[in-house]
Amino acid sequence: METKQKIKEIIIEKLNLKMDIQEFQDNTPLFLHKKDGGLGLDSIDTLEIAVGITDEFNVEFSDSENMTELFTSVESLANYINTALCLELQ
Repeated sequence: METKQKIKEIIIEKLNLKMDIQEFQDNTPLFLHKKDGGLGLDSIDTLEIAVGITDEFNVEFSDSENMTELFTSVESLANYINTALCLELQ
């Protein structure tokens, strides 16, 4: 399964979102308020998503990572995960 698709599934499942995965765009802002076109997530949501991603992809987030940038969108998370997985293979 494609990384972006799995991230969307994790976000929808972990946060019990009432939305169809087809509505969820790769560049949808995760923290931007819903009325402005985002999902309106908060720091607790970020932790739940991080745990889901760690469980699914076996990718860790270090304390030094800029979590705000990593969790900008599904696109930014997928880029981070794919890079981390490629580095593991080297």
